[in-house]
Amino acid sequence: AGTPSDDNFCCNGLVTPDREPHPGLHQVKHVYQYIHCRAGDLAHRVIEVKNWYDFTNLKDFAAGQWRLKADGQVIQSGRLPALDLPAGTSTSLTIPTKAFKPQPGVEYHLELTFTLQHDQPWAKTGHEIAWDEFKLPDFAPAMAPVASADKWDAPRLVESGKTITVSGKDFEVVFDKESGALTSWRFRGGQLVRSPLRPDFWRAQIDNDRGRKMLKSQGVWRDAHEGAEVRSVTVQEQPQSHSVGVKVTTALPKVDATWETAYTVYGSGDVVIEARFRPHKSDLPKLVRLGMQMTLPAGFERITWLGPGPQETYCDRKEAKFGVYTGTVGDQFYADYTETGESGNKVDVRWLALANGKIGLL
Repeated sequence: AGTPSDDNFCCNGLVTPDREPHPGLHQVKHVYQYIHCRAGDLAHRVIEVKNWYDFTNLKDFAAGQWRLKADGQVIQSGRLPALDLPAGTSTSLTIPTKAFKPQPGVEYHLELTFTLQHDQPWAKTGHEIAWDEFKLPDFAPAMAPVASADKWDAPRLVESGKTITVSGKDFEVVFDKESGALTSWRFRGGQLVRSPLRPDFWRAQIDNDRGRKMLKSQGVWRDAHEGAEVRSVTVQEQPQSHSVGVKVTTALPKVDATWETAYTVYGSGDVVIEARFRPHKSDLPKLVRLGMQMTLPAGFERITWLGPGPQETYCDRKEAKFGVYTGTVGDQFYADYTETGESGNKVDVRWLALANGKIGLL
């Protein structure tokens, strides 16, 4: 008692006190690697490789491979030539990918990995010692998610005193006029909504947030969604696009701002949501985040996403391989931080799906 201490910062390294790696160790390994690749002419697959070792030629211990990935799935691969690259030197390589026609909306990445050729005292043959990845310029514009909407019957619209119901084959979406919220979304009889989709301006705190007293300086945003007052709810059938539009304008009195949510429900069951946020005061503290949140009923434990992974990623810690990753929701939480804080975040995600074995939400 009374001993000056920086609390959990006294053991806030890259491993726990019992030597379990923190998720951040993945980032440090990538930053510390001694084989670095840089993009040359990506259209012609030219990559520059540099040997950052002080004494070692790469041909003596490193083997290289390349992979061409389409939305994270390997579609071509091969071995790199033996890299006769003395310490401190670099060379340009042309990766011999075969020509392909980009598919609409698909992202293509070129991944290079370097592994041990022989056993070392600290790792076995095949251990990955370095990797780099580059997004290729090959791209075809994505089709709009509602491009095939006219293949479906227009959804049915029913308005009662307090609710707006839009339904079609296998689905039903219900809005509450008083709160303006999407309160129910059923697909094949299964419910997808536990608590409605709503504005959200807060996130779990990390150590540095607590240290700078984020709750005191920016705490107004934590509950900014509470006490929302609905200003208008408009409904419009849109026959030409086989859809129904529901537009909700809400006042957020705690921060003197306006939030507008526009839902477009298509006959296919797709729901496209656009949101607009407009603060009316200039002296508000900086936003912590700007987004929306909702909760799903229990049981949606399977999570799948396309983006960096599989470890947690952040805006300043996202050097991870692009791919399709899957696991359980529970596994995304890292419980071994000395003091529990923000955990399991995912940045630059192209899509994310939650499923319960019968139905899911993408």
